[in-house]
Amino acid sequence: MNEKYIHTESRHNLRDPKHIVPEIIKIVNPKSVVDIGCGLGTFLYCFKENGVSDVLGIDGPWTNKDMLSKYLADDEFVEKNLEEVFLLDKKYDLVISLEVAEHVSSESADIFVKNLIAAGKIILFSAAVPLQGGQNHINEQWLSYWEEKFSENGYTVHDVMRPLIWNNPEIFWWYRQNMVLVTPNDYVLDENLVKS
Repeated sequence: MNEKYIHTESRHNLRDPKHIVPEIIKIVNPKSVVDIGCGLGTFLYCFKENGVSDVLGIDGPWTNKDMLSKYLADDEFVEKNLEEVFLLDKKYDLVISLEVAEHVSSESADIFVKNLIAAGKIILFSAAVPLQGGQNHINEQWLSYWEEKFSENGYTVHDVMRPLIWNNPEIFWWYRQNMVLVTPNDYVLDENLVKS
């Protein structure tokens, strides 16, 4: 098995998504969600628990399928190389990619961003910052690095998630620190929905 990344339930569990998913549902109210770099599928599991039945998880060959099967059905997961261009059968209401981009080489970062944009209109995104540290972090960057790549594709980063989750000790600090919402430049967020 390719062990580029080893998912563990100590890190990939339901604790964080149980707090984060309801907040993003209030803002986006998605009917379909794709998670690029889904790990064990815990975020998608929580979306399903909150009434979103149309979900898809995408990750690499290192994914532990036995652990994944606790959270996603076989037809809710596809294996993809996250550093190569891929297209899905449809666009999803919400794309999530949390603490994944730092595992993608700098040479493939533009491809990774374009894959996120091609998968749907609104993106919930976070990526490790320099000195954050972690398993196989090969491209830790400040948010401005990713913001520039999204901007080149007509997308804007909105710092609306952090105020909603910043003081919640039940959420890992890297989600609280790094999570943002990314939308097309012309997308208007309802300010009433993003106030803590």
